[in-house]
Amino acid sequence: MSTHFEFTLNGRTVQVTDESTNKSLLSYLRGTGCTGSKEGCAEGDCGACTVAVVDRTASGKTTYRAINSCIALLPSLAGREVITVEGIGTPEALHPVQAAMVRKYGSQCGYCTPGFIASMFEGYYRENLEEGWQVNDQLNGNLCRCTGYRPIREAFLDAQQNRASEDPFRERLAQAPPALDEVEYTTASQRWLRPTTLAALLELRSQHPEAVLVCGATELGVYINKANKRYPLLISTEAVPELSRISRSDEALVVGASASLTALEESLAGDFPQLQKMLLVFASRPIRNRASLGGNLVTASPIGDMAPVLLSLGATVQLASQRGTRTVELADFFVGYRKTVLAADEIMVSVTIPRAAARLAASYKVSKRRELDIAIVSAGFWLDLEGDKVSGARLAYGGVAAMPSRALKTEAFLLGKPWNADTVASACEVLAGEFAPIDDVRAGAAFRRGLIVSLFEKFWLGEESAAQDGPLDFCVGPGYAEAEASRALKHESAIGHVTGTAIYVDDQASLRPMLEIWPVLSTQGHARILKLDTSLAEKMPGIVRVLTAQDVPGINDIGALRQDEALFADGEVFFHGQIVAAVVGRTLEECKTAAAAVVVEYEALPQIRSARQAWEQSSYHTEPHIIRRGDVEAALQASPHLLSGEFDLGGQEHFYLESQAAWAERGDDGDMFVCSSTQHPSEIQAVVSHVLHVPRNKVVVEAPRMGGGFGGKETQGNGFAALVALAAWKTGKPARIQLDRDIDMVVTGKRHPFWGKYEVGFDGEGRLRGVRATLISDGGWALDLSESINDRALFHIDNSYYLPAAEVTGRVGKTNNCSFTAYRGFGGPQGMIYIEEMLDRIARHLGLPPEVVRERNLYHGSGESNTTHYGQPLEDNRIPEIWVSLCKQARFSERRREIAAWNSAHPQRKRGLAITPVKFGISFTASFLNQAG
Repeated sequence: MSTHFEFTLNGRTVQVTDESTNKSLLSYLRGTGCTGSKEGCAEGDCGACTVAVVDRTASGKTTYRAINSCIALLPSLAGREVITVEGIGTPEALHPVQAAMVRKYGSQCGYCTPGFIASMFEGYYRENLEEGWQVNDQLNGNLCRCTGYRPIREAFLDAQQNRASEDPFRERLAQAPPALDEVEYTTASQRWLRPTTLAALLELRSQHPEAVLVCGATELGVYINKANKRYPLLISTEAVPELSRISRSDEALVVGASASLTALEESLAGDFPQLQKMLLVFASRPIRNRASLGGNLVTASPIGDMAPVLLSLGATVQLASQRGTRTVELADFFVGYRKTVLAADEIMVSVTIPRAAARLAASYKVSKRRELDIAIVSAGFWLDLEGDKVSGARLAYGGVAAMPSRALKTEAFLLGKPWNADTVASACEVLAGEFAPIDDVRAGAAFRRGLIVSLFEKFWLGEESAAQDGPLDFCVGPGYAEAEASRALKHESAIGHVTGTAIYVDDQASLRPMLEIWPVLSTQGHARILKLDTSLAEKMPGIVRVLTAQDVPGINDIGALRQDEALFADGEVFFHGQIVAAVVGRTLEECKTAAAAVVVEYEALPQIRSARQAWEQSSYHTEPHIIRRGDVEAALQASPHLLSGEFDLGGQEHFYLESQAAWAERGDDGDMFVCSSTQHPSEIQAVVSHVLHVPRNKVVVEAPRMGGGFGGKETQGNGFAALVALAAWKTGKPARIQLDRDIDMVVTGKRHPFWGKYEVGFDGEGRLRGVRATLISDGGWALDLSESINDRALFHIDNSYYLPAAEVTGRVGKTNNCSFTAYRGFGGPQGMIYIEEMLDRIARHLGLPPEVVRERNLYHGSGESNTTHYGQPLEDNRIPEIWVSLCKQARFSERRREIAAWNSAHPQRKRGLAITPVKFGISFTASFLNQAG
């Protein structure tokens, strides 16, 4: 038993003592000064935290693996070698992948860049990484929100093509990977055990049936970060050879339960193509580098990716305990939601996949995005034929029941019947009633029920979808290379981005001791606060203070334009997620625990949850704003055709990779220093000034580089800057906050949802005669910048089209949602979508191609037909010229004909082609927003 363990970090041995066994590698790295690795999601989805570890391939060769450090538990690195972006290269000596990222302009805000560098680093040293899909797969675990993936991908290809024959990292690959020794790491309240033999593991399992087994922790790490679960005793299975071994024979492929999915992929060697296909859409490469096959099955998730395909292949699992071993059909392994036949003292040792040949076999996964996503429905099908008769069938599904399941009734129905369209049609009738899928956030029951049948039909037809099944290609026109060659200057922060030396707000805060803050959020959408009791939280270990509205020395408000946005809810909450209190303490862990102890009692009040409901109940922030041109009533009455309708438009999350972050420190002369990730430092200064009730000249605000903003840090940083300033003011100690991704998405404003209704008059050729429209935006509970955003939508409702007569009315709805805010486009996209909806309906009504209707309505000529509905003449109007030129260059008409022919030949799959103008107006109705700088 030991109170410490060691691992190698960037070539240096580090000793870990008194750190929680539930702590992530990322948290440790940032606390020790390796701040290049970032937290963007805390669940292994964004890749900003990616680092590399030395590992071994399925064949035993030393290799580098990119992993997500945000969900890698710190003790799992005992005895390993970890390489962060700081260890890959320095500003003075860039690694080839870093130099390529600089050369190819692969960074913009730079927050995601260190993670990309780590993934590229793994790929740089991989063997046989040559195909385009392999390049895409190598990078698919990393998200970028501002640069775009083309220059990043080109940087990786550039580095691959200019590999150095020798370097220190390549020399390391010639040596053996570090051996995983036994670990017994103990803290005051936690233990981490890593046995190295199967016998020892089974003994520990028998002694500690309450312990949680852990391998790659790709799910456990998410539970720790997101559900705040804590595990006092963890037993690692990684160092047991029998559990990591993969063996092949003529009869079967036997995969150790702890073998990573990447190792499984490397072992397939062209066998089991349906398994290979599912692996390529399983999460991302950094996840597969750690996730184990056994772990994916033991979690018994009804939407696990591997279970359906393994069920279809007739896989079995080998279970063991000190009482002996047993083999269980995978179909019998799952017994309920998240339940298996595993006894408390049992473990899974291996999975056996028989090589029984089938005439037909396939796997499918339907999800909202192709990679790094949870399945809506997944399926694996295996069919054997004798002549034209079905002699064997296994149809397995995930996402349609409480556990991964086979369609046993349909399988029985198929046996002995001819494999033809009539049989398939009858089988689909049986299949339609075999499961009772549920509604959830990913999809409705009806949609899932349709997928159950349609995936089987797809299997019968042998159809493949390019979007789901085909390789993703990056097509670059000939003009791109010329444009790229003309760019002579590199990004001024690029070297800092690629080496991890570019410092962001929380990087500064991580380099010195500061108090942490965790907010207590409203669980009600609209309610009266009957009781707010912080007494228990204040007495908990490590807690310095719990802040509420009563602690604000100045004005309890952070509103951008109107004082209607309280820093802390005071007597009433107006949206789910409103900040009620803030816990200030020594560690984030202690703050989270104390926040859960704050007692808030509510009396629910009526809620308004949408722009339409705001319109129905006359709940508004603003008076109507109306733009009129001509006599719209007369124009509508005289129109040969009339259409009317309503249109709902949803909002959009900013998803800046760097969540809201700030830190503050009180000076010795009543002054306050605030560092904030903001697009508007002068507003931060004003807000902090009146919250603290100090003159503005006593507040100094620094806004270093941001990890993305897109308008979401225009006003939304106000509250968090005020929180850290208030905490520093009250405690006399520096305080910091960086929002958890989930809290950021709940609390902060987003792109405005809109609801509207319209009447449109037009002639037989689709030309507009008159438009009357009402646009109600969902401003949320406070005004923010909503008035100007709604105005901008009114100014953009023409897009690029001449409106002979128009009356457009806009108003900001007041709802019980978060306060919606600035977003790229600032209302313009919403306005344009409304006119495009009208033109699409006109085209369908008249049976005309949509592009014909659009072209006929473009601004043209001079005078009235070349003047906007708000009276601005268009100087040098080139819209019609651009339209004709673009259609010609894009071969629009020719491609239309090709698509029509393709659609007529494919009754179940369709293609489309559209062309739409986009207006970019260059003004705001809030005049101060037009300032430069």
